[in-house]
Amino acid sequence: MLENTFNTQNEMGFYYPGRILSGAGTRNKIPELIRGQGPAVVVTDSLFAADPLLDDINPVRRITVAEEPNETTLLSTIVEMPKDTAWVIAVGGGSTIDTAKAIAAYLRFGKLRIRDESAAVGAPHLIAAPTTAGSGSETSRFFIMSDKDNGKKVSIRSWANVPELAVLDPYFLANSPASTIALGAFDAFVHLWETFVCRNERSPFTDAYCLSGLPQILRAIHKLQNDNLTLEDILALQQASSSGGVAISNVRTGMVHTLGEALSSQLKIAHPASLFVFFPVVLRSYASEVQDRVTQLDIVTQSVMPEFGPVTIETLCGFWNDVFEQFNLMADIQDLIATSSICTDELLNTIARDTVLAKENPIDLKDKDIQWITETSLKRFTVSLQSDLVAAMQN
Repeated sequence: MLENTFNTQNEMGFYYPGRILSGAGTRNKIPELIRGQGPAVVVTDSLFAADPLLDDINPVRRITVAEEPNETTLLSTIVEMPKDTAWVIAVGGGSTIDTAKAIAAYLRFGKLRIRDESAAVGAPHLIAAPTTAGSGSETSRFFIMSDKDNGKKVSIRSWANVPELAVLDPYFLANSPASTIALGAFDAFVHLWETFVCRNERSPFTDAYCLSGLPQILRAIHKLQNDNLTLEDILALQQASSSGGVAISNVRTGMVHTLGEALSSQLKIAHPASLFVFFPVVLRSYASEVQDRVTQLDIVTQSVMPEFGPVTIETLCGFWNDVFEQFNLMADIQDLIATSSICTDELLNTIARDTVLAKENPIDLKDKDIQWITETSLKRFTVSLQSDLVAAMQN
């Protein structure tokens, strides 16, 4: 019912079929919840493959994820899955949770490529305990996998993908490097930001998530910069990340994501890093059209962290630029782009295929606008691409 319906400014809806449990120690609720309720499969990454929690869960099978899900690998893994699996439990980052979602989808529907199915009822039940704060996969209706034929990323959308329970425990991020926390936080920030400034699909319901989560992210990362991040701050980041997953399931993402995903189709670049390549130029391109949104965010942010100062497009861009510089993330992006071959024609063609962008971007876009934004963004990281982009624009 209404699974493939998106908002307009005249007709708004909101849906989230899952539950969230957050707080220190909440991970220990998982073994209690599933004990005696049927076989469990745990999907995890190498960092938490030996965590004592997994022994308490006592799964019939453990799957360790090393990279983003691949359709071929997923299908071979699912063949070996116990047919009476009652629980699929993810303990890991976005790729781990996406893998668990894919496994649960196949066990429920007999296929991976589901689309707009209603929320699933019954086994296997899906639980996600994120060990990063950024992707929002623990609350979103999407999972990403690579196509088995061409290797390109495929986004699978269905409310049936939403984990029935998301468990947010700061324990999982307590020992994460500052750069990892910063990258994840930026990912969550862009999720919330793009749903907040979306032209048509935003609603008062998603605004509430954004106006809560965006200031909390700014506050926590400001404390990370000053080396006084607490477990309470980590939990706030986890909650904001989950809010982002709910928001992007109700409102589609915008131009920063369109450009970032086009770039990542050619480069092996972390998703948040691909977003950062385009973030400041995109925000400045529509700054005048989102001033009312920025004013709302400023009012709430001042109440949470007055030390941040006035919130403007320029202060937001400057803040995240400083973060990426401080934690050496900027240099990593520069090195990657400078040493990679990027086909600018393919990049621009990929962007042009996004039919939602013209409808939801805060300002109307022409092809030359997209080309200029792309050129200007990439020029920050390498001069060699500039001439290629200019040539592409002239053809």
